[in-house]
Amino acid sequence: MICSPESQQSDKLSKITKSRLDKEPKTEFKFGIGEWYGRSFADLTGDQRREFAAIQSLQRENRPKQLCPFLSQAEKPVNCHKDGGICSLRSYERSRTTGVVTLDSRRSPLVTTCPSRFEQKGTIYSWVNEIMLPNQTAIPIGEIPFLLPSPKVGHGRKTGRREIGSMDNVLAVPGTDPLIWCPLNLQSVCFLSKKMNFEFDAIAKTTGEGIPFPLKCRRPDYRNSFTKRLLPQLQMMVPSLSRSAKKMAVVIDEEFFGQFAPIKTERHISMAEILWFVVKFVKYEIEAKQFILRPQFVHMTTLEASVASMLHLE
Repeated sequence: MICSPESQQSDKLSKITKSRLDKEPKTEFKFGIGEWYGRSFADLTGDQRREFAAIQSLQRENRPKQLCPFLSQAEKPVNCHKDGGICSLRSYERSRTTGVVTLDSRRSPLVTTCPSRFEQKGTIYSWVNEIMLPNQTAIPIGEIPFLLPSPKVGHGRKTGRREIGSMDNVLAVPGTDPLIWCPLNLQSVCFLSKKMNFEFDAIAKTTGEGIPFPLKCRRPDYRNSFTKRLLPQLQMMVPSLSRSAKKMAVVIDEEFFGQFAPIKTERHISMAEILWFVVKFVKYEIEAKQFILRPQFVHMTTLEASVASMLHLE
């Protein structure tokens, strides 16, 4: 078949255009700070970012205390206990042609890195209470040791009796006998990367109001967050709890849960061993520069089904 001159010219232009597009620098994507001391990093002013970064260069005992907005109450302020003050991370992008940094245009949800992030306004406690202990009014009582080993022969009762594992929180109904309660685990995500000090030093040296692009490549380490943090706790606690007809509640963000392979769902809570309470973070309050935690759904399943699903995590 003989191509017309017009067709040949069109093909030539198409190849030139494709070649130019291939040579254009690609956009960079990296995970960086999502929330810093409870506030949206992208919405902080340049001065606020530099102030928070400067704090990290001080010796820990000399750093000014920063309130944790998720643990604090009007009558009981609580200081941030997490080194560096990073509550969550999210994805950013930088144009290689203009250098402008923005939120990842593909999607940029928060990924929780501090368990305290889940405690905003006590929303999770009322939600878990409603599902796990219906028609009861429970209160959270904080971290509780799960098991204590038996004392060794010849030793006193307290010698060598370090607890084995702990429950992040327990919801208990006061004044009930026997006590009505349920365990609650708050599961955040760890990240693979260099220390955040590299980022803090770079942010402290920035000028202007633009969002600083992360220096180091980092990614959510979902597999180790499960296998090294959560799995040992579940394998130790769930069988014992099940023998006492107790269910384990695990609070997790939608990004983490979205990494699981499909998990078989139990139709009724009586058949489940683990209830996954999945949350997301929605548009923040403008003045507070703060995202709001919202309950999404509860997934009722067994320990076996959960482990099988999580083996696919990357």
